[in-house]
Amino acid sequence: MEKQIRAICPEKVFKIFDINRDGIIDESDLKFTFTSLGEMNVSEDKIKKMISESPKPIDFDAFVSLFEDKEMEFDSEMDLIKAFSKWDKKNSGFLDEEELRTDITSYGDRFTEKDTDRALEEAPLCDQNGKPTIDYIEFCSNLCGLQNITKTDVFHERCTRDSRKQ
Repeated sequence: MEKQIRAICPEKVFKIFDINRDGIIDESDLKFTFTSLGEMNVSEDKIKKMISESPKPIDFDAFVSLFEDKEMEFDSEMDLIKAFSKWDKKNSGFLDEEELRTDITSYGDRFTEKDTDRALEEAPLCDQNGKPTIDYIEFCSNLCGLQNITKTDVFHERCTRDSRKQ
């Protein structure tokens, strides 16, 4: 079966990982990203090893080059949808943004308001009856666009997008 290449924007993927927006992905950025993607058991040693694989600080160019011959493994799209669906009482495919924010800042591994803002920054927002809601199925699809990405995929999308600009 031929691998389906998802159209991705490498800048958006980098932005998802660069939590503190300093242009460099460091250990705290990786830890937060893995946690927000449902990978709670990534050890400090594994994160340090990932960071050490880059001969220089992981800026955008170094980030793209790290994709070569690697695939990233995260929860499947269906696992993420299933997790988010627990908030979807009406089975509508949408979550009340305020309720989700309250829950993730109040229970379990509590996020700070700042962390919550960053985690939901790329979430597709909609207005439903005057309330901001998140299309969590699209959000999960966007997050899972990170699965099975190789350097070739990143450059394919980048080149395609750049050629459209000309």
